[in-house]
Amino acid sequence: MKKFCVLLVLVLVLSAIAGTSAGLAFAGNGFTDTNTLSYEFDNGNFGGANGGTWYWELQKNTGALNTTFTDYGYADAGVVVDLGLADNFTGITANTSGSMATNIWIGDGSDAYTPGQYHGANFSYGFQQSGGEFWMTSGPHVGETLTPAQIAADFSGHEVFAWVGLVYSGTSVIGSVSSVNGHAIGNRTVSFTNNGNGTVTVVVH
Repeated sequence: MKKFCVLLVLVLVLSAIAGTSAGLAFAGNGFTDTNTLSYEFDNGNFGGANGGTWYWELQKNTGALNTTFTDYGYADAGVVVDLGLADNFTGITANTSGSMATNIWIGDGSDAYTPGQYHGANFSYGFQQSGGEFWMTSGPHVGETLTPAQIAADFSGHEVFAWVGLVYSGTSVIGSVSSVNGHAIGNRTVSFTNNGNGTVTVVVH
């Protein structure tokens, strides 16, 4: 009887642990580790020239991104950091060097967190303004400027991501980011090199 009770307690403990793990695994669209990293790259080929079928890609938990592509006069690349649920969102603060920009991505569409190559984006995103608000350029609030409090309320239950990166507009450029919202992410460097022959090389590492 004593052995049975011990086994029963053990089974209950293991079940509780498994239940907790499962709860974490499915919380917030399946994200289990806030501040996990992805890399994003947009080659600027919006019109699908040269047989192109995509113009931006997301690489999740990658060691580095390094590719050479046709210079269309615009490109961008950056680090995407998972900040957790929108319910707790209070803004984005990044420690950067160079001309790094900060955007917000909302996980209300799977493209925001699913690795792949895309033509268009099915999630809400916006550009950070000087006062900490975000000018939304897609989603239900397109054209509106939202405060962090409005984002927390309107996107409750969805994951929030910070995009910190560079925009290329024809000239070689380099920048870096070392932390987002106080969390160290390593010294992540983003660079675009104009090769002078109609191609550009982007590196994120």
